[in-house]
Parts: sequence; C-alpha cells; structure tokens
Amino acid sequence: MSDQSPYVIQRPINSSVDESKLLSQLAANVGTRQIELAGSVDEFLSAANSQALSGASAGIETPNGAAIVAWHLNGFVETSEAANGDTSIESVLKSLIERAAPLGIERISFAPAQLADSPSATNSYAAVLNRTASSLTKLIPRAERCGVRLCVRPAQGRLLTSPVELREMITGINSSMVGVDLPTALPTGVAPWTDWFKTLEPAVRSIRVPVDIGESDGDLTSKLGLAMDSIGGVCAPRPYGGVVTICQSDASREVTNHRL
Repeated sequence: MSDQSPYVIQRPINSSVDESKLLSQLAANVGTRQIELAGSVDEFLSAANSQALSGASAGIETPNGAAIVAWHLNGFVETSEAANGDTSIESVLKSLIERAAPLGIERISFAPAQLADSPSATNSYAAVLNRTASSLTKLIPRAERCGVRLCVRPAQGRLLTSPVELREMITGINSSMVGVDLPTALPTGVAPWTDWFKTLEPAVRSIRVPVDIGESDGDLTSKLGLAMDSIGGVCAPRPYGGVVTICQSDASREVTNHRL
C-alpha cells in the first residue's frame, strides 16, 4: 500500500465508538490512512469478526479514507509443541497468514514467548530459541506466497531479551519476510529501544510509540518528534525504511495470553 505518511494508527478490533472517534482525529492529525488492528488470535480467526477485519474504513474516518494494513497479536504466542507435530507458533501463524492474505494485510506482529507455566518452560532457553527460529523458517514459503510479513516483537515473553540474540536469529533466517516490530516501551532490565534499533536496523519494519489518544496535539507532536529524531539519528545518512506505529499507552489492558 502506498502512503506518504510514515505513521500507522493502532485500533483494537472491538473499539468503542468514542475510541474510534479519537483515533480518527489522531489519524487526521498525523496525516495517515494506515491502520493496524490489535486483538487476540481468537479474535482474528473468529468468523464473527470477518467484517471488522476487512472493512474498508477500518472503523476510522480520515479525509482520504483508511485501510487496514497490519495485525497486532495481543499477548504472547507460545513455542511449545502442538498436537499435529508443528510448534504452536507455526499453527497459529499458518492460520493467520491464510486469513490475512485475501484482506491485503502486509504484516503480522507477534511476541514469541517461553512462559513459566507453559510446556515450553521445561526446555532450555536455547532449545526454545532454536525452535522459534526453525518455526519461522518453515513459514517463509507460505508468507512469500501470501505476501504477508511476520514481525517479531522482542523481550515480551521471557524470550529474545537481547538485541544481539534477535539479530543473530533474523540473520540466520535470512528472509525479507521476517522482520522486527520494535516497541519503544520495553520491559525493565533490557537495553533501551535505541540500542535495539542500532543493532537491528534495517531489519526493523515498525517502531511502536505509545501515546495517550486524548493528549493535546502539542504533546503528541513533541512525543512523535522525539521518536523521529532518534530514528533519524540512528539511520543517518540513510532514511528509515519502516513505519512508526502509534499505539495506546494503556494497551496493556487489552492483553490476554493465547495458549494452544
């Protein structure tokens, strides 16, 4: 999809009317028509949400219309073994890629995890990391055929807690169909997002900036300006080739873990 603005606005699948109005104003303020839907795996795969996933206006109104270009999976996708011999991450992403392709979705953002109470927690960290890389490699032909990129969000589920570790995984996979969705708000104890960006660029397809959708235009402009200055400083003299996804700072209230 061609859009002059570097920004993408995140909207929950089941956002309220008032929330959609605020997001519409936000989209107009930053001059974008690109929308990312956020929801659980079950919400994206539910037949009941078919219209919400493919609606041309994406529930947001802007002067030039709006279109859904990306999906954000709330919570975590585990890396444990599934009953059919795939890993759970393969099973989930296979279904989502096939669902997303006919809707024109360009990328799916997800956080692989090794949760303390999941079957994968009994495996070593290295084994889970290797299984994640192997699963993503197996998904590349399907992603290429469907034209849907897979973007990994790091450090969210006790996995991929080092930028060097993630860079090695992405380099080993060696496909433009697998990239990074980098939050500027990372868990305590890991490196700042700018260090991650320096290490991972140009594999970064999206940088995620949390905002309060009700804040003033001045505060929003200042926050986005600081983020863009940091991005430009890392990339210079080359331009940043990805997007900046604007998400709600209280999006954690939407998060639910997905287990198979």
